[in-house]
Amino acid sequence: MGCTSSKQKDRITSDIDDSLAESDARGELNLKILLLGPGESGKSTFLKQIKLIYDIKLTDVELSTLASSLKRNTMQCMQILVDKAHQFDLSLGVDEEIGQAILDYELGDDSNFDGTIAEIVSILWKNPAIQETFKRRNEFWILEAAPYYFENVQRVASPDFQPTERDIVMTRVVTTGITSTQINIPEKQMAYTIVDVGGQRNERRKWIHCFDRVKAVLFVINLADYNNVLYEDTLVNRMTEAVQLFATTANNTLFENTPFFLVLNKRDLLEEVLPTRSIQTCEAFSDYTGDRNDVNGVIEFISAKLRGMVHNGDPGRVHVLPMSACQRSEIETAWELIKKTLEESYSEKLDASRKYLADRGLDVGPSQSST
Repeated sequence: MGCTSSKQKDRITSDIDDSLAESDARGELNLKILLLGPGESGKSTFLKQIKLIYDIKLTDVELSTLASSLKRNTMQCMQILVDKAHQFDLSLGVDEEIGQAILDYELGDDSNFDGTIAEIVSILWKNPAIQETFKRRNEFWILEAAPYYFENVQRVASPDFQPTERDIVMTRVVTTGITSTQINIPEKQMAYTIVDVGGQRNERRKWIHCFDRVKAVLFVINLADYNNVLYEDTLVNRMTEAVQLFATTANNTLFENTPFFLVLNKRDLLEEVLPTRSIQTCEAFSDYTGDRNDVNGVIEFISAKLRGMVHNGDPGRVHVLPMSACQRSEIETAWELIKKTLEESYSEKLDASRKYLADRGLDVGPSQSST
């Protein structure tokens, strides 16, 4: 009897060991990528583009939320411009009354976002005082896509409005909490799980909870942020904060052997801003001595500067990817490079996991994602 009981225990233990080994093998076939960066760096735009590439459809609820966010983005940006115009002692002239109507608009109340409000936004966007205020946007916080919102406000206000792919990419939806997106690659019997964590200051305390089993880090920095201030603190330059955050993350001992992809995003905006404001105005880049209008030279300087801040592990693990996340082709190119790098870095573990599952007659494939 005791012998039988002992055999049963051994069998149970063996079954548990086999189950754990299978789980580990499937886990190795699902490469977890941590998507990090400060607020408004464009990291969620990067993820949106990946979803579009793999034709991951938004649910009706997500589309509805996105449409509401687009309307909120539009009204919030115009409210900021009207308010700042007043602070700068710039008169709206004959448009003062409709400017007040914008200030009185209740954000989040989509029922009032109609053709009338759209016409008001269009008129104000052409107002000289509003245009002058927008030119001074480095002095206050405003969404960079504001011109896109104003130029498309009539379409967005139509009763049958449905967000386009471009709307999806351009709409600012604040990332709160942790979202996980699994990208299956059936032909390679593996998957990638991209974990997106909120970038605003109050969200960063959640980052540490996502560090387990991370195979790569994608850290996104907005190249034009040297000309912007934080949403949370308008006295702090966004690039200064981004650089400090990058250095802290890249030098975390948990990532010293982890491939690190530094996405230098919004190259197009950098090119637009450089002629009016040198990167030397940002404390982090005050030692730049090159041509202020040389976009490639500026990007090379920023790349070298950030690489030089990485002291833990092999500096070669840091891959710099300049791009504009709004351009699908650039995301596709970067994503192919990321996949190739990771599949080469983890080839032995990937092959061993596939073999382990196949040798036991099990379906070869990844586990389902979890943060």
